[in-house]
Amino acid sequence: MSTFERPLFLDSETRSKAKLDDLGGREYARHPSTEVVCVCFETPDGEEVDWSPMRPREVSADVMGRELRGYRLVCAHNSIGFDRHVWKRLGWPEPDEWVDTSELARVGGYAEASLDYLATLLLGRRKDLEGNKLTKSLSTLSNAKATKGEYKVELTLDVLERVIRYCRSDVRDLVGIYDEDLRDWQGLDLDGYEEVQRRMNDRGILLDVDLMRRLLVLDDVLCERALRAVRLDRIEVSAPQRFRRHLTAALGYDPGGADKDVLAGIMADSPTAEVKLLVEARQAVASIARGKLRAGLDMRSDDDRLRDNLRYYGAHTGRDSGQGMQLHNLTKGPPLELAESIEAAFNDEPHRCEVLHAANKKKGKAAEWHKLNAASLNTLVRACLKADEGYILLICDWAQIEGRKLSWAANEKEALKLYRRLDAGDKSADPYKVMAGTLWGIDPSEVDDKQRQLGKVAILGCGYQMGDVRFHAQAQLSPHNIDWSQYEITAKDVVKAWRKKHENTVAFWYEFQDAAVTVTEARGDREVRVGPFTWVKHDGLVFNLLPSGRVIVYRGMRTHVERGKWGKDRVSLSYEGRKGREYTYGGKLVENGVQASCGDLMREGVVEADRAGLQPMLTVHDELIGQALKARAKEAFEELRRIMCKVPEWCHGMPIAAEGFTSDRYKKG
Repeated sequence: MSTFERPLFLDSETRSKAKLDDLGGREYARHPSTEVVCVCFETPDGEEVDWSPMRPREVSADVMGRELRGYRLVCAHNSIGFDRHVWKRLGWPEPDEWVDTSELARVGGYAEASLDYLATLLLGRRKDLEGNKLTKSLSTLSNAKATKGEYKVELTLDVLERVIRYCRSDVRDLVGIYDEDLRDWQGLDLDGYEEVQRRMNDRGILLDVDLMRRLLVLDDVLCERALRAVRLDRIEVSAPQRFRRHLTAALGYDPGGADKDVLAGIMADSPTAEVKLLVEARQAVASIARGKLRAGLDMRSDDDRLRDNLRYYGAHTGRDSGQGMQLHNLTKGPPLELAESIEAAFNDEPHRCEVLHAANKKKGKAAEWHKLNAASLNTLVRACLKADEGYILLICDWAQIEGRKLSWAANEKEALKLYRRLDAGDKSADPYKVMAGTLWGIDPSEVDDKQRQLGKVAILGCGYQMGDVRFHAQAQLSPHNIDWSQYEITAKDVVKAWRKKHENTVAFWYEFQDAAVTVTEARGDREVRVGPFTWVKHDGLVFNLLPSGRVIVYRGMRTHVERGKWGKDRVSLSYEGRKGREYTYGGKLVENGVQASCGDLMREGVVEADRAGLQPMLTVHDELIGQALKARAKEAFEELRRIMCKVPEWCHGMPIAAEGFTSDRYKKG
């Protein structure tokens, strides 16, 4: 059991004409219409205290703030995303540390991090649904002509006292889940990353607001152009059933849906011009770029900075996920000459806008002007994030980090030698060309670009036990866009060749699953080491102990006996995941472990970059973005690259390389 100092617990209730989901907790708390209805506390010694600025004869916020000055630790559910901003709005003194039980729940591997779910699971009691409904109704606005934009529910004293009772019940649930389990997950941040990540979210990154607004205009132009091409209006394309009828007529068969995965599959299957235009129209109406631009504008602060971009432990593996503008899933567009393209975006007539595609020295292509399309718009969306005045962005990305980590974990000696040769400057050691050479039975130096692309997809796609049917489908999708008709080699050939070349990895999948099954079925505590990972069962809880010392928790892990396709029984596993009960297997568990371990490299890199004064602002997958004064751009970038190439003691012997560049604006290399 943890022995940490007991915090002050609190929950706050507000009402506002602003939408919390659109603005995020920080800007919602700052919004002029936002009012604090009440804050309820439980002190470390168990005393319950209620406070409301709307209650007659209540002490002022200043007086309440002075009474709170002595509390060093303050705990709330979603304190980082919401309650600390409400606290700041009230002008109360900042505590030494905020404890966020929603973050602790994610660290502890719970399927959900909501207070209602945790209170039901751990305490056996449900949320006060009536009080919750009433509290939400306080922010409901009238649509009637005479009272349009005004609150529908009057905040009488009776209503206020009912909301306070609801808030108090949430504090009791908060205290209960903390004492029952969540405090035991406190203090497991071994590398100091949690504190640095909070500073990153507070620091944010500067937005080019004028460019964002201009891109929204251009996005509308692209959408109208796509609709004219198919002679349909927005309703016909945006309404799923109506669009599906048009798509079925063009295809000659019913595709079974119209979601993005179905459309991606259709586009990967060499569609007719009519089908292609229909899909492009659908994608234009549901523009990803438009959603990201609007989210960025909604969440920007008064100083035009985008903050709170990262969600701590957003993934089950413990890696951060994106939130708000969601830069993690922005499609990569073509490289552009940004200065010229941005100037053209403002100066050209929207329907005639062109952008300058960057020169490709490797292919001997000069820079060329092309009409703006959805792909080049994505490049410009990234460019809306820029360095502060007098500074430059430092953009550094690990090279083939998952392939390297997997090879290290599975002890693939030949693959590790290859990476070391590549890092030493041997261009013939390109792992994608070497794989392609294996597929075609030729020397890597003879591999052309088309063959190398399939070699790359094999390296990226086969490492986690993917079968040939799924590999065939996945390879066709973005960003790989493999057209199998252009190859004499099949997906089955690729998977078979990759597995033959990486026999240690194949064995590692099965050893990993066997270890997970062994500890899951153990009646008591058990540990089984597999390579640099250790599967552990302790007090009935199954987790994977990573090389760094961090853990991935698999709550409710069970084994199942299934009949395999060859008629033999096989054991599979499942656990309580964020999508319900999730079934898993050796390759998937290896993927979890490898990606989590890559995330630990990022955590250490961010902490050291922060310590070196390189102002880390964002992480996007395996990419770290910081900034430094322009006068020391080269020196600062080399320092960041050195930090990212540093091999921690816990992954001794792993070859690590990083590459990148400096830029006034965010872009892909």
